[in-house]
Amino acid sequence: MARLNLDKLRLNSLFYLFVMLIAVICIIHPVLGEEGIVSISYRGAGGYTLGDVITFDGRNTVGNTTLLKITGPGLPEAGVPVYNLDGNPGSGNTIPVNADGTWKFVWYSANIAGIEKMITARYTMIAADLTNPEKKASTTILMKKPEFYINQLSSANPGD
Repeated sequence: MARLNLDKLRLNSLFYLFVMLIAVICIIHPVLGEEGIVSISYRGAGGYTLGDVITFDGRNTVGNTTLLKITGPGLPEAGVPVYNLDGNPGSGNTIPVNADGTWKFVWYSANIAGIEKMITARYTMIAADLTNPEKKASTTILMKKPEFYINQLSSANPGD
């Protein structure tokens, strides 16, 4: 009878050791295996006119800075900064990441250098981590060129 109790005790010890091992693996694996994610989304229907204000947001659990760039018809495939369509291919605008891993970017699409390159078409917005550019995500939006717009060439004074 005493031997039976010792076997149960040994079995219970092995069982608890096994449970502890599984718990440690479950806790350590996500920490070591977590590579982080980058995501992007926009608010609204997705059809915008050049000059609209568009809000993009997402998550970046890879690093503390997100790089945002745009590509589409007439633009380099590697993308350019959203505020400078004449910028270096592959470069973009930087957005700080909040402590909780979220980021937000409000794009005033009327203030784009090289806006004349844009036509009515679908454009791809690419969000990537600044230090790990292979971690990226993208979304597409429809940008419509307005039928009527004014480019200011010179300023007018009262009475002119």
